[in-house]
Amino acid sequence: MAGGFLGSLPALDFAGGSVIHISSGFSGLAAALIIGERLDKNENIHSAFMSIIGTSLIWFGWFGFNAGSAGAANGIASIAFINTHLTPCISMLT
Repeated sequence: MAGGFLGSLPALDFAGGSVIHISSGFSGLAAALIIGERLDKNENIHSAFMSIIGTSLIWFGWFGFNAGSAGAANGIASIAFINTHLTPCISMLT
């Protein structure tokens, strides 16, 4: 263990998720502050087709990331694969 601030806390950082989420959150905040609000206030800017495509792509990517983080095709990888599939399904039903 390398130590550091989070090393002294009871936090388990699996695959560097904390660094990724914190840096992407601050980057998104900075981009939103620089770009500002939308100039075109059109209400009909959503596309169900693009939402489904984007959701499918990120869902497929999570399969490789979560199951691949086990480092082998074993029981841990299969549990990660199943959880990656069941969590969005249950979330959608809820």
